[in-house]
Formats: sequence, C-alpha cells, structure tokens
Amino acid sequence: MPVKIAALAGVLLSLAAGLLIFTMRDGSEASQQIEGPASPQIAAPGAFFATPEGAQAAPAEPFLNGNGAEVRLADFAGKTVVLNFWATWCTPCVKELPSLARLQAARTDLTVIALNVDTKAEGPIADFLKEVGASELEAYTDPKKKLWRAFRLNSLPTTFVISADGRVVGRRERDAEWDSPEARAGIDAALK
Repeated sequence: MPVKIAALAGVLLSLAAGLLIFTMRDGSEASQQIEGPASPQIAAPGAFFATPEGAQAAPAEPFLNGNGAEVRLADFAGKTVVLNFWATWCTPCVKELPSLARLQAARTDLTVIALNVDTKAEGPIADFLKEVGASELEAYTDPKKKLWRAFRLNSLPTTFVISADGRVVGRRERDAEWDSPEARAGIDAALK
C-alpha cells in the first residue's frame, strides 16, 4: 500500500511541476489570451495589441517606485502609461528593456513603467537596468505581485497601454521592439 501511495504522490508532483512550468513560460511565444481586469480581450489578426471590450479602469493595487515608496496607477492620471511586467530571469523581458527606455526617451507624451515582478531579485533593480542598457527607466517593483494578480497575468513579458483617463486600452503578451514604427503605431491605435 505505501508503494501505491508513493507512486501516486510522484505522479501528482510531476503534474504540478508541469503546470508550474507551463504557467511560468518565458512568454516568447504568443501565449493564450486570458481575461484582463474583468474584460475579455479582442485581437484582430495582425494587431499589435489585443484591445478590451469596453475599456476597463486600471486596477488600484499598489507597487513600489525606485525609492521604495508605494505608488498606484492612479498617481499617473492625466498621462498615457505603457505598463510592462518583467522579471530578471525572463530572457525576452530583459531583451526588450533597452527598447522600452528608447521609447520613453522618444515619446515624451508617454510614461513607461517597467514593473519588475521578481520576488527575490539579486541586487537592486536599478543596477540591473543599468547593466542591460535601460538605466533611463525608473526601477519600479511589484515584489508581492499585487498588481500582477489584479491584472490576472500568467506570462511574461506582458505590456498594457493605459489611457490618460486611467483605462486599459491595449494588452500584449509577448516581447516587442518598443521603439519600432510598428510598436509606436500599435500604441497610437490602442489610444484611438
């Protein structure tokens, strides 16, 4: 009997590990569309962003700025926000950070929030951003994943466009070259 229980436990453990690997995949492939903040996403073929049916208000959960102070998306009211969720262990995330910094420099009408979701990052995030050529970005973090959970995320990188009135108007669940003409056009289209 103990052998059967051990075998069953092994099978269950293997299934759990497989599910964990599936849900934490690196996001380099187009991932399944999941619901965002209480709204299904619609993506036209070839669209840069999926757009929600009826733009929903951005979640109110707090995250931390580069000084460790608590901030919320509502603190950016009146500004268009490009919110990018990333982690240091996510290769596509790290690859796109410099292009997010270039987007921030080129588009003064946008605020780029590159939100790190590592729970145990090695060293300060600002130092990591400098190492990868994205020191222009503020080191925002979500170590308790409050905003991550509010957006119901399951893959990285995931990026949102939030309009100046605080509505989520676009979602992308894969990496991009954010300062490219295609990305800029996608942001502009999401804001219309």
